[in-house]
Amino acid sequence: MAEGGGLLNRYRERKSLSGVRIPPPPPDQEEKVGDDTPDLLPVNRLGYRPYTSSLSWHKLREHEKRPVDPSRAVAGWFTPILSQATPEQLRLRSLPDKWSAHENFAHLAHFTLVTQERVARILQEEAPLIERLKPDTEPAFLLLVERSPQEVLTELQALRAQLNQQVAALSEAQLDRIGIHSAAGPMPLKAWLELFLLHEAHHLYLAFWRIREVLQKAR
Repeated sequence: MAEGGGLLNRYRERKSLSGVRIPPPPPDQEEKVGDDTPDLLPVNRLGYRPYTSSLSWHKLREHEKRPVDPSRAVAGWFTPILSQATPEQLRLRSLPDKWSAHENFAHLAHFTLVTQERVARILQEEAPLIERLKPDTEPAFLLLVERSPQEVLTELQALRAQLNQQVAALSEAQLDRIGIHSAAGPMPLKAWLELFLLHEAHHLYLAFWRIREVLQKAR
C-alpha cells in the first residue's frame, strides 16, 4: 500500500481517518496556558515543553486529554519571531538548498496527516511495512506549499488537534501494536509517536533558524 495514496484526498476532505469530522471542543474545555509558561513554541500545547527533555508519547497523551480548539490561530506559536516576519519573509529561503520556514511548516502539516494514516494502518493491519517519505514529491505537501503561510499554520494546528484526539483514545494494547519502519525496523506504536515528536521538534527548530536568518539579512 503506498503511503501517499489517498492522502491528498483526505487532506482536501479535512476529515479524520475514521471518516468523521472532529468538531472543536466546547469553549469551556479550551486549554489554558499559565502566565508562567513561555509561549515561544507550539510544543507547549502539543505534548512536550521547551527547555525540558520530557519528549515522550505518554506526555503527548496527557496533553491530548486537554482538548485544543483547532480553530485557534497558530500565531501564538513562535509569537516573538513570527510577529517580526512578513508572509513573504516566511516564504524566503535563507539558503538556496534548504527549505524556508513556510516549507518547514507545510511539511509538518503534511507529516501530521501522514502520521494519522500510519497510526490507522498500525491499528488495522498486522505489522504493516511503512516506507519513509519523499516529501518533496508528495502532492499534499506541494499543495500546502502553494497556500499562504497563515493558512498553513492554521491547518497545521487543526491537523495536530485531530492527531491529539486520535492518540488520546488509544489503549495500552493498541500502543504496543507493531509497525515496521523501512529503515528502523519493527517498532511499537508508542515508538512511532516518539519518532513523530522528535521529527516535529526538529522542523520547528529549523523553522526558527530560517526565520532568524531571513530577518538578519533584511537588516
